Amino acid sequence: MYRRILVWLGFNERIMPWAALGALLGVLFAAILVVAILDAHKRGAITLENYDRIHLGMTEKEVDNLLGRPHVRGTTEGLPGTRGVCVRKIWYGDKQIINVAFENGLVVEKKPIAANWGYEPGFFERLRQTLSW
Repeated sequence: MYRRILVWLGFNERIMPWAALGALLGVLFAAILVVAILDAHKRGAITLENYDRIHLGMTEKEVDNLLGRPHVRGTTEGLPGTRGVCVRKIWYGDKQIINVAFENGLVVEKKPIAANWGYEPGFFERLRQTLSW
């Protein structure tokens, strides 16, 4: 049935597989673009203001809800000054890097790191800032 419709639309049988491949690649590109835009939007959550909202004793889930999914997550065991497993998460933003350590699921340490190394926003970043995304 779909072949008849494609032939009626002007596709011949030789290019039908190529048309399907092109459609698949188009959908894949659109999905990657949506993920990139959503990631860029969440990077805007990595600010000094949100860093100030993080307090000792806050849960991992609360911090993840505030900052989004961390870019780096690592665990260490038996470090000096820790009583058990320590989880460290790092979030990268446009102008800040936030480094938070958790022990037993609670914040025990937080560090802001300035990340503005002469960064010049690109076209899409300026557009996102203009549109307040």
